[in-house]
Amino acid sequence: MNTMPQYNMRRIILINPRFQLRVAMLFCAIILIGGALLAFQIFRDAQLALREATNQGHFANDLTPFQLVYKVIVRDLLVMAGGLLLATSVLFAILLRRIHAGVLRLVEILLKSAQGDLSTPTAAPGPAEIGVFGERLDGIRGKTLVLINEIRADAAAIESGALSDAESRSRWGALKEKIGRLAP
Repeated sequence: MNTMPQYNMRRIILINPRFQLRVAMLFCAIILIGGALLAFQIFRDAQLALREATNQGHFANDLTPFQLVYKVIVRDLLVMAGGLLLATSVLFAILLRRIHAGVLRLVEILLKSAQGDLSTPTAAPGPAEIGVFGERLDGIRGKTLVLINEIRADAAAIESGALSDAESRSRWGALKEKIGRLAP
């Protein structure tokens, strides 16, 4: 018999899988385009090298067609590898920069919220997921600001002493409930 308590563990997803798919598709597109360009380049260079060897009669020297074109193929593969490395590095840097700018804006807004500024809109740049998080953050901050304004209005009404005793008690109960929702 298991005496350990069962905890309902929430699954934490740090990155949206749709975001991962879009980024993966961008990298795949770069690789596919690079591969297509490489295939075209190798085909063209190999065709030229074999035509040149045929015209010069190099097949008589016991050279295989691969021996005639391997230098061209190796050169093309190295150029393609370098080009793909450069292209994917540039894409990675662009994505990292966009994400970094969005996260910095979110951190700035959260710091402003901690200092009491709940009205500045987020407007975070970057991928759509950061924008969605910013919109949700704005919604939460807006609800919090409305609740704080209601608490201030109720506290001012109770403090003014213009309320009857029964109404003051009911407002005090409502005020405690609102404060409990704000800071559980």
